[in-house]
Amino acid sequence: MKARPTTQFAFTLLELVTVLSVMGILLGIGVGAFRRSIPRREIARNQLLDALRRARLFAVAEQSPATVHLVEPLEQGDWPRITTVGEILVGNWHLEGDDSTGFPGPWVADNGQVLERGLLGKAVHLSGELPSRIDLFTYSSFDSVHGFAAEMFVQLDDLRERLLLSKGRSFQWSVSDEGFLKLRVTVKMPSKEDPARLEEAFQELRTESAVAPAGRWTKVKAVFDGMSLSMSCDDAAVAELYLPAAGSLVIDPQADLVIGGLKHAFGGAVDEVRYGVFVAETSEALVGMRLAGTLSMVRFAAGGGLDPLFHSGPANLGLETEEGAPLWVSVGLLGDVN
Repeated sequence: MKARPTTQFAFTLLELVTVLSVMGILLGIGVGAFRRSIPRREIARNQLLDALRRARLFAVAEQSPATVHLVEPLEQGDWPRITTVGEILVGNWHLEGDDSTGFPGPWVADNGQVLERGLLGKAVHLSGELPSRIDLFTYSSFDSVHGFAAEMFVQLDDLRERLLLSKGRSFQWSVSDEGFLKLRVTVKMPSKEDPARLEEAFQELRTESAVAPAGRWTKVKAVFDGMSLSMSCDDAAVAELYLPAAGSLVIDPQADLVIGGLKHAFGGAVDEVRYGVFVAETSEALVGMRLAGTLSMVRFAAGGGLDPLFHSGPANLGLETEEGAPLWVSVGLLGDVN
């Protein structure tokens, strides 16, 4: 068989490379033209719709508030962005007695014993006579300036002063000797004298009546999300405090997350502990857009509806193009996004 000339093969290869190069150029032009053909208004609209819908899902799934902010550009020549703040689960401990594992790591009980019949499977009972605690240790994921959400089931032996959960300087969540719940959080907030300066302050929330009885299992939850403190028992809100201005949690990264403590006897059983933090997600710049209207924030309450203390009716977020073409997205009282 006669071999194909080398020069012909080289020529054919050169043709192939040329064709591929031309295709690459044309494809690049096509993609670029396609991107430019999508109106910036529609891109911004889709980003805003997506942020609002995900925030509402956060509020429904975690039974905690979630917020969407339209953020003004920090520098001249920049564009606005969308910031979504919602809760994610970072810790979960079933407290199944001898099995000290959990997420993201183990727990250790001091002066505690296994209860074969807890609320869900086994549980841990902490001594009512000796200083007792459950140490959940600390991880970087436990610290967020945007806030936290803690939940557990407790069965108290009696009514006494006890710490339910604490993390150093960040927060202390306790029960009084009358069955009142109290949440104390250390927050950085704008100074009254100079709003540009931040200062640390304690924010405290206390129930108006006894809500944590002795002798039965009770589901308790405490939340701080940068804008409010709240507590609930058996999924019913029992106390809420709204801050005069948004604040950030003072984190204490060296402090362990602890149920009870080594100064006092806890006296009660604990089961199914969950710990979450609030995180912020910021979109890419909304190129070619600017804020419209006076409303720049939508806050969903636990459960997914609009928070009535922030919204007296449907919420309308507005943007507009540089040319003045408006874009409005409406959120109904029940949280439906249109």
